[in-house]
Amino acid sequence: MARNKKTQILDTALKLFALQGYDETTTLQIATEAKVTEPLLYYHFKNKEEIFTCILEKIFSEYKEMIFKLPKNTRYEFDKIENIIKLHFN
Repeated sequence: MARNKKTQILDTALKLFALQGYDETTTLQIATEAKVTEPLLYYHFKNKEEIFTCILEKIFSEYKEMIFKLPKNTRYEFDKIENIIKLHFN
């Protein structure tokens, strides 16, 4: 259950950051939209910066996995980028 709430907070924060920007988004807005209390948000995260950092780590981790799935025999950088884009949308 706790993992689910943490994921819920991260997903909501990502949506709000995308819509409003980091500076315009508050932890109270994130908590309210995620349907959790602000104290619960702070139980999982020290502050808004930590939430943002967790989101970035997740995104970078997903792209890292995509890169490792690329064919090893790709010779040109453009082909590698094209393959990453294809993996992202598949």
